[in-house]
Amino acid sequence: MKKNIFTIALLSLSVLLIFTNCDKDDDEVASDPMTTATIKGLVEANLNLTNDTNDAGLPETQWEIAPAGTKVIAVINSAFLVTNPDPAVTYQFLTYETTVDANGMYTFTVDAITKSANYTLKFDDFEYDQKLSATVVERKVYTVADQAASVVKNETVIQDVIYN
Repeated sequence: MKKNIFTIALLSLSVLLIFTNCDKDDDEVASDPMTTATIKGLVEANLNLTNDTNDAGLPETQWEIAPAGTKVIAVINSAFLVTNPDPAVTYQFLTYETTVDANGMYTFTVDAITKSANYTLKFDDFEYDQKLSATVVERKVYTVADQAASVVKNETVIQDVIYN
């Protein structure tokens, strides 16, 4: 009788261990499906100082669009595109490139997930003959600091930029 109770107890314990340790989801890491987001904006600079007045004749900067073809780069550490990044993994940097169009606009379609992904936007310097008066122009190098843009999936972020 003792042998039967011991056997039944051992079988019950074995069955219990099998069913409690065989959860398929324990080893799976929840991942967020990759989708996209859009980053876009208007790029301007003060290319013509002769028109820097408002309708009342008072000084007011009038911005012109940056030259078409000016390069814009978006960079992200791909760890921002993982729901739970592993600190033991070295994630690569992803780079996206576009240019300013004839209307002064740039647009990126970038990878995104449901949590915020932090992109750094880099704008190439450009040279331009800035108009100082009706007859005087001066070659000027226009620069702008890197800009931050945080996106989530299916979102459009507008990041306008003004060059110095």
